[in-house]
Amino acid sequence: MSKREDLIKEFGEAEMRSDFRTAAKPLIIQPQSDVRDDLAGLLDPDPKPQPDAADDAKSEESSAHHSSSSHRKKRKKHKFLRAVVNIFSDRTFCKMLNAFLFCLSINAIEYFFLINKQNIQTKGAISKLFGVIIVFVFLYSVRLKPRTFGLPPDPRVIVGGLKRAVMFSVAIIPAYLVDILIVLIKGGHPHLTVFAYNQPHSTVGFLYWIANILLLILINALSAFMLEFLFRGIIFRMGKAKFGFGQTAFIVSLFYSIWYLIIPLSKLINYTAISVLPLCIFYVIFEFFLSLKWCLCVRATGSVWLCIFDHFIFITVTGLLRIVDTSVGLSNYIDVNKYWRYIVYQLVSFALCYMYYKKKMLLRRKSKKAGRSRSGFVFDSLADMVPDDINNTGSVNSVDPEKMDETYKMHLKASAAKNHNSGQQQSE
Repeated sequence: MSKREDLIKEFGEAEMRSDFRTAAKPLIIQPQSDVRDDLAGLLDPDPKPQPDAADDAKSEESSAHHSSSSHRKKRKKHKFLRAVVNIFSDRTFCKMLNAFLFCLSINAIEYFFLINKQNIQTKGAISKLFGVIIVFVFLYSVRLKPRTFGLPPDPRVIVGGLKRAVMFSVAIIPAYLVDILIVLIKGGHPHLTVFAYNQPHSTVGFLYWIANILLLILINALSAFMLEFLFRGIIFRMGKAKFGFGQTAFIVSLFYSIWYLIIPLSKLINYTAISVLPLCIFYVIFEFFLSLKWCLCVRATGSVWLCIFDHFIFITVTGLLRIVDTSVGLSNYIDVNKYWRYIVYQLVSFALCYMYYKKKMLLRRKSKKAGRSRSGFVFDSLADMVPDDINNTGSVNSVDPEKMDETYKMHLKASAAKNHNSGQQQSE
């Protein structure tokens, strides 16, 4: 008997390839499953009607659409919660929050306890002085120079920031024109008067009035330096490398509006909550908007000098100059138009700042396009540099921000020469 016949006898009618080496077991065409399906139909006395194919398709589409929309909502919710958790669990954000809360506690003690409860008119100087001390203690602890946080000691950078701040202060003109117009609409006689802490020259002695003006200028300079260096210098620089410009500007502006919210909240000691609520809403929105403007200034110039000068000019000019209705008299004078004056001033100033910001961003884009074909890294601004980059590129600190395109070219040429020299050494 041949080998093929022996295999057929052993395994039955099997399917085997023509070039077989081992026999394949016979294929079984599942007759049992068919029988079970037929019996299931016979044993079920009331079989359920099968839905149509069109109904199945509609139900599947509706369920798929509902599930996809719900899944998309859950995904967005989880993404937002994850982003919030990541921010609050980040060490950089915790450092920013600690620096802010430490200075905020001193500010709250001064306004709630000293000014409004004990009636000690400190003019906010204690929290500002304490904040300056904290700022320099922080700089000493991290072993970094002030130029790393946006205060380069270059006279050209300082003078450039002062000139741009004076340009933005042109907003004084429309702000006081609106104030004069409001007084005229009410039927009064407007007159520009210099005040020193709500005290004009005619109500106090001349020397006392001059001393108050000098004190106001000193405290305003201290306040502008401390707040801008804390918020736009330290906190902004700490967060920008981690979260980017947009998120950091939002966080810094939120901190800044909470800082100034202490002022209206401290009045709850003497006034009702309903009377203080509109003032709280105004401070939150106005200071948030103001902080965003100064964050744009930091990104455009790469330093905090412009923010310091613009902040100082704004609070000093609006604090000294008032429009008085002479028909009412100074004894009954209340500066009710100051909030309109603040809003108009900052709207015009923000428009000028935004035009300057767009011009600087356009200049940087052109510089980046010109430097793509060359070797070397192009920084977005001085605010994007880490301390090592600033120390390695000393020429960047000595260049006027108005000539930032020349800075890019100098940096690109230096990096190209360095790469060329290193390539020659390797070839040798």
